[in-house]
Amino acid sequence: MAEIDRRMVLEAVADKIETLKDIGRRERVSLDAYREAYESARERSPQAVMESVDGTVGGCVPLEDEWEFDFGRSFDTRRDMRDWAGSVLKGEPISGVDGSQAPAGKVLSLPMALVRAVAFLNGHDGGYERLERYRVLTPEDASLESPDYYRLNNLEVNFTRFDLENEVALESLREGTSLVLIDNTFILSYLMTGGISEYFELHLKSLLNLLARTEGKSMVAGVVDPSQSKEISDMLSDVYGIEKDRVNDSALVHGYLGRFDRTCVYRSRRRVLRRYGSELEGREVDYRNEIGFFYLKAHSYRPMRVEFPLWIWREGLVDKLADLIRASCVLGEGYPYELSKAHEHVTISMSDRERFYEIVQGVAEREGIDYSISQKEIKKRRPVR
Repeated sequence: MAEIDRRMVLEAVADKIETLKDIGRRERVSLDAYREAYESARERSPQAVMESVDGTVGGCVPLEDEWEFDFGRSFDTRRDMRDWAGSVLKGEPISGVDGSQAPAGKVLSLPMALVRAVAFLNGHDGGYERLERYRVLTPEDASLESPDYYRLNNLEVNFTRFDLENEVALESLREGTSLVLIDNTFILSYLMTGGISEYFELHLKSLLNLLARTEGKSMVAGVVDPSQSKEISDMLSDVYGIEKDRVNDSALVHGYLGRFDRTCVYRSRRRVLRRYGSELEGREVDYRNEIGFFYLKAHSYRPMRVEFPLWIWREGLVDKLADLIRASCVLGEGYPYELSKAHEHVTISMSDRERFYEIVQGVAEREGIDYSISQKEIKKRRPVR
């Protein structure tokens, strides 16, 4: 492929400089307002701030007695840091889960997609295990009825990937597994917008099954980095009457956290959580008030968001959860090692896609199935000469 023309790109970006500056100015004004409110809140305990509010606040509720928690350690050398991480992780099996997908529609006329999920289970005892699962999706597998049988939409493929990730996460559980890390959020607000809310119930059932079957057996956490969530600023807006646009929580707390520090635990009050109750296999499952989160600074940029079911907090396991993630981030150089490895193994490369297309093409020819190949897509994949 031909490389982009640097000069022409710079000129195109220059056309948007004033717009970008204006966006930056507005964001700084809002961020300053919320930082001022956060500074005021930090002068009192979280409980005192919540008690001063007449009514229910939105966004989230702090559950601990301090706003931030210092890591409390320093390291003279990187080796010292890795030694600490090794001591924390020794004998603590951690599983990292990620997924990927490759629709065939743009190359082959056959309506199908390949979905892949990988769980990388690191025993931290010298051994590891990789679980790999595939699904081939066709329109007859669609979870929702569609007037167009031959249409295989991206929403269906995305749900299949989500469900397969949760499936392989449960398969990765072993006796004594300490933590299952998911490269995703547990708060499904993104499915409640536009025309895709019909897929919400499908995702929710899969998620609640994961949460219910891991409860009391293994900690499970969703890692979001970077995060665009705004629950803390939503809470501060209600407490202090701020009328400015909400700001990203990661930007708000960034300056208050040193390396490996974390915020307090918050209980999310996102509206979508009101629907987190269901019946699974004859058992009532209720996570409507049971999703918590904290922010953890594992690198020099804005902190990552860690989401988890609140039974972990009630059982006094939050400090252990934070330490396991810190230590994993040391090995992964800023991001949990197990998630990095899962992503590395699950990515469907261009050569993997070509292999998938060849397999499907071979099967179609052998079985006498009609299909066509997009010459446009084939040519796009050839190098420019």
